[in-house]
Amino acid sequence: MSTVRFLRNGAGVEVEKCPPVLRLMQSVNREAVEAVRSELVKAGIGVECRNNPVADSLGITALELWLQDERDFLSAAEIYARTMEGFPAARTETGPPPLRAQGGRKHGQREPQAANLEQASSLLEQEIEGMLKRERELLAECAALRGKVTEMERALTEARAALARETDSRTAAERSQVEKVSRLEGALKGERAARVFAEEQLAVLFAPLTFLN
Repeated sequence: MSTVRFLRNGAGVEVEKCPPVLRLMQSVNREAVEAVRSELVKAGIGVECRNNPVADSLGITALELWLQDERDFLSAAEIYARTMEGFPAARTETGPPPLRAQGGRKHGQREPQAANLEQASSLLEQEIEGMLKRERELLAECAALRGKVTEMERALTEARAALARETDSRTAAERSQVEKVSRLEGALKGERAARVFAEEQLAVLFAPLTFLN
């Protein structure tokens, strides 16, 4: 695991110092971590930026800032709080732990396994919260899509019903026209038959006159 240690000496040059003793913050927001680290370096506070090993094992990218001198904690915590005001979304992640009373066990002496479990728990809670938030968003999107599908199905049903009514109406109109044409054809045939009969009757009546002539 690669680590980078920063400390400003009297000449304002960043130099390497002793191993860190107190974790100041932990975040998956690289920009927030870099902003806090930069402010700490400007204040002359020794700090180390390292990857979280537990997060790496879980496939999560998380960075930590560790102080190299526990006496810098109060100043570092103030810088952390002031800097993180520009990153409201990242402030819910692990920040400075409370200092214990003097004479108690130092923070840097905590059991590594317990510290790793605490880090893993924090990271998992963040990931779970993100997953739950995304799940809620997906459920809302699904509900909206179901509503749209229901509206489309209703509109399609109404369109089909309207088309069926129009088809029935058109069929009835066509049937009426056919019946009307049939009646007209029947009337025309009757008229033609009557005319032929009348012509035949006239021919019979005028036949004697033709014979006399």
